[in-house]
Amino acid sequence: HINLKGETMKKLFTILAFILLAATSAQAQNYKPNMQLILKGAINVPFYDPISDNTGNSSFGGMQVEPVVNLSSRWAIFGTFNLGFVPSKLEDAATQSGGKFDYKSSKEISGWAGARYYFAPEDGRYIKVYLDAAAGVYSFNISDAVFTSNTTPSYTKTFTYPSVTQIGINVGTGLNVNLSPSVFLNFGARMHNLFSKSAQQQKFTVVYSNGTPTEEIDVVRNVPNNNYLQITAGIGFRFGL
Repeated sequence: HINLKGETMKKLFTILAFILLAATSAQAQNYKPNMQLILKGAINVPFYDPISDNTGNSSFGGMQVEPVVNLSSRWAIFGTFNLGFVPSKLEDAATQSGGKFDYKSSKEISGWAGARYYFAPEDGRYIKVYLDAAAGVYSFNISDAVFTSNTTPSYTKTFTYPSVTQIGINVGTGLNVNLSPSVFLNFGARMHNLFSKSAQQQKFTVVYSNGTPTEEIDVVRNVPNNNYLQITAGIGFRFGL
């Protein structure tokens, strides 16, 4: 009975796949594929603790470039190149630490690729709503923190932090609003899930300006699962293929 059920399921999935392929092919016969290039601004809302000792966890801005290839009136493939400006920690009070820390913003450089489905045919519609899913790589490049003493003479200590790289997946939804056959507005929301990593070896350094030898610190730590919501808005351009 188990083998019979398994064979039946295989046949059912084969039939469904054939129907989907036939429907897509039928649409493609009357559809001229095109390419889109979308330029976006982004607001990111993290649901995680700070990435490092030198970053905060408040909302941060970013920008994106997203090429899209519409293969049929329903299906597309896309890739996104993302640059985010991760906020720094607030400066420590000088009276508490014998000096002052200067924290600068860090950068998130990431990219993902996936498939997109239009709920209404992509061509010939004023508003096009879609749902998509993708996988990618997320890299957080942490900026240095500089401690300046309030002693006489003054000296500085520069703390360097290792970058953090994670693999992740995301799901998104959005809509395109046509302004003309070749120009449209784009609005979207996307939820990112970055996978955790265990036993990651990281090196921290402390460089002094007063001749004190440089310190190097090796630690092994776990990188937790991180999630954040991304809201985007931008303008897109459509090109024929």
